[in-house]
Amino acid sequence: MASWRWFCRGEGIRLAKDALCADYNETNMKITVFRVSIILLMIGVISIILENVFYQYVDDNGVLHESFFMPLGVIALLSGGIGLLIVLVKAIWSAIK
Repeated sequence: MASWRWFCRGEGIRLAKDALCADYNETNMKITVFRVSIILLMIGVISIILENVFYQYVDDNGVLHESFFMPLGVIALLSGGIGLLIVLVKAIWSAIK
């Protein structure tokens, strides 16, 4: 009887709403990290392809000329890979629990 009064006063509804929102926010964060990681991986691959196709050459003096695309590609690939690794570890961890 007391628990019913507690629920009817709105406290039970508020707690249920908070629990549902917490689950939604965590799922939404996983999806966001996954999407950003995929975008970073695509930027990294495109940057490295652009570097190799257009901007990398050796001049007459034997000096290698590179653009900013190679470091940008590597940083984007590493960031995207780390993000996907985090999402994967969290998914495995929540499946184990």
